[in-house]
Amino acid sequence: MGDLMIVYIVENSFHCVYKNRIISVDLKNCIQKGYIVNKEVFMQEFNKILKKEKIKTKLFGDNITFVNNGYFSIGDLFFLESIFNDLGFIKVDFLDIRELFPDMNVIFVEVNESYIIIYLKDILYLDLTYFKDIPAILNSLKSFFDKDIAFFGLNKSILNIHIKNVYSYYIENYKNYITQSLLKVKK
Repeated sequence: MGDLMIVYIVENSFHCVYKNRIISVDLKNCIQKGYIVNKEVFMQEFNKILKKEKIKTKLFGDNITFVNNGYFSIGDLFFLESIFNDLGFIKVDFLDIRELFPDMNVIFVEVNESYIIIYLKDILYLDLTYFKDIPAILNSLKSFFDKDIAFFGLNKSILNIHIKNVYSYYIENYKNYITQSLLKVKK
């Protein structure tokens, strides 16, 4: 069995965890708002990353794990699986992002530059193109927050987000929280 390769996308960035290292590349030309929007360009960029980082894969033999951000639909997961199958991976496993959260009795809220994800029983994805005032959004949804909130994500103003009458935590190293957590995934 080869080394475990774990892939995660957020905003316009691609992250790969391989052999205890994190490879992060901005791919605005094929990843937007956490989605792969151009399959062919993504596949070309992925192969360039493998070549640049000297990662050798077996032709039709390696497995890959993709972090399921929670807001992906069944169709999105099928699309992702088809991309990695076309790249020669024999099996695509999906790791639920919630498995990377610490065991805290809180609601996790991922706040990025262009979208917010609220991890309730069901996942709520809000595009910040339409919803601009983050504290106002969260205050309007406050009735759904029966627990404290833990924030993480790439948004530069994350430490300034407060919700009335709700205790907030800010995850240490919140900008790199998920990629750092992936280093701890058991092989």
